[in-house]
Amino acid sequence: MKMRIHIDVLSRLNVVNVVAISEVLPQENIVQVEKSTLTINDDKFDCEGLMFQNNKIVVMRNVDETGIWFRLPLDSESVLPVHNGGASLHIIQKEDISSVYKKSTLQNIKPQMAIDKEEVFYCKSCNNELARIRPGRILPLPSSDWRHSASNWFCCTTKHLRKDSGTLTEKISPKLGDIFYSPAFFLINKQHFLDSAVKISDNDVLTCSDCDKHLGEVNDGFVSLWYYSIKLSSTEDKEFGGQTHPLISSVGDNFAVLLEATVQDSGSRMPRIVFKTRGTHKVLKVWVMDKDLTCYTNITNGNHLAQDKMMKLAFEEQSNGKLESSAPDNKSPGVALSEEIEVYLSEEMYSYAVRGMQLCCQDFPQQC
Repeated sequence: MKMRIHIDVLSRLNVVNVVAISEVLPQENIVQVEKSTLTINDDKFDCEGLMFQNNKIVVMRNVDETGIWFRLPLDSESVLPVHNGGASLHIIQKEDISSVYKKSTLQNIKPQMAIDKEEVFYCKSCNNELARIRPGRILPLPSSDWRHSASNWFCCTTKHLRKDSGTLTEKISPKLGDIFYSPAFFLINKQHFLDSAVKISDNDVLTCSDCDKHLGEVNDGFVSLWYYSIKLSSTEDKEFGGQTHPLISSVGDNFAVLLEATVQDSGSRMPRIVFKTRGTHKVLKVWVMDKDLTCYTNITNGNHLAQDKMMKLAFEEQSNGKLESSAPDNKSPGVALSEEIEVYLSEEMYSYAVRGMQLCCQDFPQQC
């Protein structure tokens, strides 16, 4: 079995943290570094861009673990390449490369619909027809965190403002034919849905009446829909159809884009996000410790480590009184802070997020 290597670069300390995982690692491991070459026992790895201080150490593996962790100092001659927004972002690692998202594509892309051409929305799980819409306007939402600032929206014509106070006379929401979109979901007017095709729960969750799939949420006469839950079929041509979003075809894609958008919109260097579900009251608290951590991995090439950018997270999951945490006790993301960002997920997205975060560092030594 190939050895899995993951290196975090801590530039300010001029050191790297190295994790090596293999089912055949002995209990005593000889680690040697010379220039940009890392040798673990008899396996050599090329770390282009890193320049180590020549060193040789012995690293012991705990008997109940399949990996080792150690720290190495860098030479002052190490020059790390600079990425300009085109780096990859490994949000949740899976077995295939589809878990790697280019940061340059994680943006507020317009849904695959056309103005003034009728679109039919279907449940992606059971093909139940849900709604019909002929888009008149397709407009971006101001941010992924739109709910918290929606009261501050206004129309530039000022016809929605009170003359005496300047406050809103009515809420601005999608009218018939409007589609407002964000990186992870889009909004339409509730009246576009067929009454018999959907159900609305007491906590405003919208589900398919045939298969009970969570489609989105209802709020003040409009519906927010997850891209992964809906597929399209144009009644007039086939230029648009199928996926509602060019990047999102699965629940995993949808969560990845939502997480990235929420982090980038936060404005905080280390944002804290609270993901919740409605009804079941599950809670996943995420602390983004580093938005843009420089790493080296051998995911695509066994003996060559390539530089990448990753998001480093600590998380804590609470479900039915059970708490699981990856965060240090003194820096728990569970601490109630005013800057926490609250985001609601479908049950499917929540389950994916929890499982993915638990698995992304599977087999890493506990002390790292």
